[in-house]
Amino acid sequence: MKHNYSERKEAGLYRQSQIIQSKQGRYIDIAGKRYLNFSSNDYLGLASDPALITAWQEGAYKYGVGSGGSYLVTGYNQAHHELCEQLKAWLGVDAVALFSSGYSANQAIIKLLLDKNALLLQDKLNHASLMEAGSLSPCKMLRFKHNDIGHLSSLLDKHQNPNTLAISEGVFSMDGDKAPISQLLKQTKQHNSWLMIDDAHGLGVLGKNGQGSIVESGAKNNAPQILMATFGKALGVSGAFVAGSQDFIDYLNNFSKPYIYTTGLPPAMAHTISCLCKNSRNTAMETR
Repeated sequence: MKHNYSERKEAGLYRQSQIIQSKQGRYIDIAGKRYLNFSSNDYLGLASDPALITAWQEGAYKYGVGSGGSYLVTGYNQAHHELCEQLKAWLGVDAVALFSSGYSANQAIIKLLLDKNALLLQDKLNHASLMEAGSLSPCKMLRFKHNDIGHLSSLLDKHQNPNTLAISEGVFSMDGDKAPISQLLKQTKQHNSWLMIDDAHGLGVLGKNGQGSIVESGAKNNAPQILMATFGKALGVSGAFVAGSQDFIDYLNNFSKPYIYTTGLPPAMAHTISCLCKNSRNTAMETR
């Protein structure tokens, strides 16, 4: 076998799930004991928020609990459409595609866009979903030193390629530091390359009204060619979206197999997230 199971156990690296016996929150119950929870992605405590639970119940009553199919068959509900419209209005992006997870979204983008003649440049500390997708892609992948714009620039100069995609997280999940997004935008524009920002950990907590890392940097969310973010962190549920130009999202809708063949998010979940986006947008309008 590829991995030695026994060695992993002996090294104390064996993985297994802990059964949570309570709802997600500041405190969680495991094996009859209560613990203070420092491990959750639920940054704002919304996973158990009464207003979101009510919104989910409303969505379930109105749309049911399952989408019933992939988005291009019978799985694209009115709730999904409203969510996409709310995301566009809240974040200031042109078009949106929904995914079941950030992992799936990242894999789909790299698989869709990069062939054997393309170049992929990734920050060394990017998420495993991005690194794995790059390693499985036929493209040439190089890693630039963490948040090192000089190293990225040197790679862009040395490996000039009209089909280049540079990817960075907005907030790095393990270290918690932020990417120099304004410099990333400048360098990729100078070299006529695409830029993708994975803002899974920035959406909802950074930028005006939670619009994320790009907005906090002083740019707009449509400045990079691709923005990916998840609903499972600050927004307290699950799923993800990819945003970009209408042409890019249309291309994704037509040629991305992970998008085409995956059952859509539950409509009740989409309705819940849409309510969150609407509230964030209304707050933004009230503070102008």
